[in-house]
Amino acid sequence: MFTNPTTLIRTLIIFVNWVVVTMVYYGLSLNVGSLGGSIYLNNFLSSLAELIGYCVALAGLGRLGRKWMHCGSMILGGTGLYRQHVSRHVWRRL
Repeated sequence: MFTNPTTLIRTLIIFVNWVVVTMVYYGLSLNVGSLGGSIYLNNFLSSLAELIGYCVALAGLGRLGRKWMHCGSMILGGTGLYRQHVSRHVWRRL
């Protein structure tokens, strides 16, 4: 697996991506209790979002494959974080 430089680079990228996604998921799931509002409603909404995500992944994997689903979810998540960052700075200036 590590004899070819291209395979080594791809393996390291996937490893780092896996670690980052796992840590973010772990942090989000632990932080649900500290959000504003009812802790029970927050846990319910978090579970509902996870269930919807599982259904979308299950439906999309058969049609698009793993690579497109992974890239699409990373781009969608990054776009959402970028929009949140930009909107916070825009609303602070107003």
